[in-house]
Amino acid sequence: MPRPQLPPVMVTDLVAKPDGSYSDYSRSASASYSDGKSLLFDLKYGSNTYHILSEMNPGTVYAMPVKGQTITFSGSGSLNGTMDLWKSQQGTLVVNVPLNHTGKTYISEGVLSSDNVINSDVELRARGTLSGNPTLEGNLNVENALNYEGGRLMPGSKSELGTITLKKSLSLSGRMFAEMNINSAGGSDLIHIDGDFAIGSKGSVVFTIVPMENEVNPGKYKLIEYTGSFSGNLSSMSVRGIIGISYSIENSDNAIWLSVNKQREPASNVRWVLIPLPIMPTINRGNKKPITKEKQP
Repeated sequence: MPRPQLPPVMVTDLVAKPDGSYSDYSRSASASYSDGKSLLFDLKYGSNTYHILSEMNPGTVYAMPVKGQTITFSGSGSLNGTMDLWKSQQGTLVVNVPLNHTGKTYISEGVLSSDNVINSDVELRARGTLSGNPTLEGNLNVENALNYEGGRLMPGSKSELGTITLKKSLSLSGRMFAEMNINSAGGSDLIHIDGDFAIGSKGSVVFTIVPMENEVNPGKYKLIEYTGSFSGNLSSMSVRGIIGISYSIENSDNAIWLSVNKQREPASNVRWVLIPLPIMPTINRGNKKPITKEKQP
């Protein structure tokens, strides 16, 4: 069973407010930030931007946007120190600053999107998604996914192809989902691994293929590339999202490819012929007498 997601409210030293100020956890008094204090962003923060203008060293940071809510970290600064970062609830956290902390980054539920460096190890839980174009300097540990919206890597965005870069080897002991956009020019989202790629006996990868132009052209689409070696079975990889199309998963040139075969063209000059069926006799089911053939004259 996957570990449960965090509750929406955690006890912290500070609660962030949309105007840039803070309150204590009871929300009954104002408070000031200082390094080492834990910090909460929750439903009441709304879909607003938290401006990070210097190197900050908070204690644990909890980002808890609910479904439909997006919290953004932005600015010229960074998050540092030994802090842990927790992303939970079904909303989105957009991180536009470097995550230089040496604690861990937990994606318990919902989406964490970044186009920046993540220095820490990342714990991708069964209900969590990592998206954008991040570079992960630490290890990526993937919990067995609960469904296609969890244990998921989602490079780029809905409108642009992207790359998630892992600077260390990736080893899977459970199911991981990878949502990959492809376009009609043969381009695709990519997961780049600087190291080995291993799928254990209980591990698997499910690729959710999203055609950007609502069509899938024949060709080869690179989904994962690795600089080391690959171990595992291609049979542990599957595809969802494309139906009625002939394809295969291939491993060649230090990469995992989706190979879409050319589809058979429909036959020309086909003439459909309608053959009438014989009319069956009507049987009176209310007649209790046995049905007998009439004698021919």
